[in-house]
Amino acid sequence: MMIRISTLVTVSLLNTLATAQPPQGGGGMGPPGAAIPTGTVPQSVAPGVNANGTGTGVAGAGQGRPAGGPGGGMGGGSTSSESSTECATADGVACNQDGSSNEFSGSLTYDASSGLLSGTVIFNQCPNSDPSGRVDDGFDYRIIATSDCQEMTFPVDGYNTTGPWAAPLRNRIGISLYGVNIYGPFEAGFVEGFVCDGSCSAGVDVPACDATLEFQCGAENVDTSLLLDPCSGHATPYHFHADLSCEYDQNALGHSPMIGLALDGRGIYGLNEGNADGVAVQPTDLDFCGGHYGAVEEGGTEVYHYHTQTTAPYVLGCFGPGVDTVEQCRALYPDTCGTGFLILETESGRTCYDTDCPCYFADGTNTDYTETTCPV
Repeated sequence: MMIRISTLVTVSLLNTLATAQPPQGGGGMGPPGAAIPTGTVPQSVAPGVNANGTGTGVAGAGQGRPAGGPGGGMGGGSTSSESSTECATADGVACNQDGSSNEFSGSLTYDASSGLLSGTVIFNQCPNSDPSGRVDDGFDYRIIATSDCQEMTFPVDGYNTTGPWAAPLRNRIGISLYGVNIYGPFEAGFVEGFVCDGSCSAGVDVPACDATLEFQCGAENVDTSLLLDPCSGHATPYHFHADLSCEYDQNALGHSPMIGLALDGRGIYGLNEGNADGVAVQPTDLDFCGGHYGAVEEGGTEVYHYHTQTTAPYVLGCFGPGVDTVEQCRALYPDTCGTGFLILETESGRTCYDTDCPCYFADGTNTDYTETTCPV
């Protein structure tokens, strides 16, 4: 059961992917991503299906490291990928806004009994989707990333045995099926004057920073194009922090397709678990990593997999399974959970926040303290 990714695209695959992708709005889209042979793995594993399993991928890579902890700043020393010379685009070349400069090649084997994928891929760190023109907010979302060829093997060393494991707090926790980096919820902070005259501390999730800055400066004064674009990505190397909304149809009924691959080789699926009365519904039994056991298509084998979420940690908070309580999650992060608190002030009020602790309750909070009991 092999996912084969090549630089040649058949017309039938392009047509299949064109119908599978959500509307692009104002932006164009780069080449389609990895396809999976029909009948060998769940149809929801990939956004497109082709009988011969070949298709063009797209890529974006960044930096992460095995084991827990902050893992350095954005773009810090990666041990989950290494430099490659196999990309056609030279390193340092600006990525095209329309996604056409993406490169992604290699092969992944899917184990239908466990839900794990393994194999090696090569990518050039250019995003695949144009974020501009998707929302009418007055901002021009420009891609500022440059090509940087990387090779990556799944599962990544350090995560290739049974977990649970802590996830990197600043760096790569996985890649999309188009090869684009997926980071955890946190940023290294926004200093005064960067996006407005306010500031946001390190170790706070990006959407929470956005709400804080809008409260401090007024929403009309915050340059949100420097936070997250409509595809939930930003910066260089380009990376996602939240649901990969440009990679699939969020409103499609049934189980969302696989849209990413975590460092531990498990699939990252979109928001939805199924549908009720013709309306897409999200899972209600995710553990504190953001995963659960279940079939990814009707009648399929129940496997452990992750789902993106509308509240923090947005993608995943750790690598499961076996993290069913907040205490188990916090135990994976002894150096950061419970060691630094602050008061977040937004239009909704003041809340206590545990910085660099990706162990969130269903409502998006990550501490048992209230505003008045917060140990700041």
